[in-house]
Amino acid sequence: MAEVYASSSDNHHRRLLIPANYAGSGTLSALTVAVTSLAIGGPLLGLTAFSLVTTTAFLAVTTPLLLLFSPVIVPAALVIVAAMACFGFSALLAISGMMAVVYAFRSVLGMLPEEVGRKIKNVVMGKREEVKEKGLDIGGYLEDKGRAYMPEGRLNKAA
Repeated sequence: MAEVYASSSDNHHRRLLIPANYAGSGTLSALTVAVTSLAIGGPLLGLTAFSLVTTTAFLAVTTPLLLLFSPVIVPAALVIVAAMACFGFSALLAISGMMAVVYAFRSVLGMLPEEVGRKIKNVVMGKREEVKEKGLDIGGYLEDKGRAYMPEGRLNKAA
């Protein structure tokens, strides 16, 4: 697109003035631009003013109401937030519980790989032995304490 440049007096700086394809029809073109911009910009300006007025009126009405009811609104909002957090947590617990049930059914039905099943069995058996040993230790300890505090004849009668 060819453009017409006007040179400044020192001829070093050039700036764009008008495009070369501008017909220069004068008043009719300026009138068309003015009417078009008024047709587009007028409603937009009106909507902006309407939005400003309604927002100001809304704030003027709701600010005193918010101040009056804030002792009720703030705790209610906190209760709602806490309830939503608790529902979310319970949903997570429900999902994890369902996953545990599915895992248990699969392990019972033998749908898990054998290595995982053997590892779980070894861990459970090891814990069983630990609990058994701990129970025997506690039982022996309690028996010794009972013998120390009770007369010998009474301990034998209870057994």
